[in-house]
Amino acid sequence: MAAMKRVFIILVLCLIPALAKADEITYTYTGPAPPDLSGSFTVATPLTGAGGSTIGYGGNALFTSVPYDSGFNHWNVFLASTFRFTDGPDVWTPANAVLAGYAYVDPSDGSLGFWSFGISVAGNNRVAYSQTAITPFYYQDNTPVGDSWVANESLWNKPKGSWTMSDDDAPVATPEPNTLILLGAGIGALALTIIYRQFIQ
Repeated sequence: MAAMKRVFIILVLCLIPALAKADEITYTYTGPAPPDLSGSFTVATPLTGAGGSTIGYGGNALFTSVPYDSGFNHWNVFLASTFRFTDGPDVWTPANAVLAGYAYVDPSDGSLGFWSFGISVAGNNRVAYSQTAITPFYYQDNTPVGDSWVANESLWNKPKGSWTMSDDDAPVATPEPNTLILLGAGIGALALTIIYRQFIQ
């Protein structure tokens, strides 16, 4: 009986990879210095745009860390399961802040073209934001510590930050039926060998 249990455990361990699947997508932002705003947020599926863009760059995607009714049917809304942003001294996570923003998504590769996102704390006070627009004149990143908030309300034309996308749990190849048959045959032969040795001892 103990031998059969061992065979069963081996079978289960061999089949676990077949049950694995892709889980979440993380978008990571790297901003210019100063204010060195950087961080990431995670969603269940890649961002996709809806509707037509007024600036000719894909469709609209809204991402937020709290349930949100945009009131715009032409926006795709994505709930961020977690996020973490910092300007160095400050760190913002779901424990102390709320993330909300939008981006125009390029349908050809899923990259984010123009965007605007903000981070707010208790009382809906915005503590950091990043925005881009049609021309570089409107590019701006801002945080209270990494940059002078008041001075930079009128300071535009900053370098543009960038986004990268990563799959947090890359898909694992599912074995083909023939592979499973061979695996089963091998485990069956192993089980018979163990049983046979117990009988002849």
